[in-house]
Amino acid sequence: MLIRIICMVTWVFAFEQMASKFEQFIAVGKELGVEGKGLIEFANKRVEEETKRLNAERDERQKEREYQMYLKEQEVRLAESKLTSDGQAPMRNYLKPKVKRPQLQVFEDGKDDLGSYIERFERFAKIAEWPSDDWAVSLGALLTGKALEVYSRFHDFSAGV
Repeated sequence: MLIRIICMVTWVFAFEQMASKFEQFIAVGKELGVEGKGLIEFANKRVEEETKRLNAERDERQKEREYQMYLKEQEVRLAESKLTSDGQAPMRNYLKPKVKRPQLQVFEDGKDDLGSYIERFERFAKIAEWPSDDWAVSLGALLTGKALEVYSRFHDFSAGV
């Protein structure tokens, strides 16, 4: 609804501007001695020329905005590549959404070997480029049974609870 109102106001404003220009061109035509139907044609032609000029200016401003946006995008890419080449984590890692639960099978106590499971988890986390600070929380979401109890006790102990 708001967009419709804005469009309508913009259209009315542009129409009023062109009507004002038309009146100005009528006055200029009269000063030049143009009369009758020729005066209307004179004013219409000048309004059409003015509209083309304004549209060309608007298009040029749009092209400039698009070019400036392109330059900003290139700056971001350059900054990201510098971070990567400096040995730091690429910026895109920080833009990735946080994973609530890793896309791994849940550890099943009695069925899975905990050592093998943790090794597989670490390989997956490295390939997925998870920050190592998040690994413990992600692992905790996948544990069950005694492994989860041990994890919970360790977590409570490390948190000072």
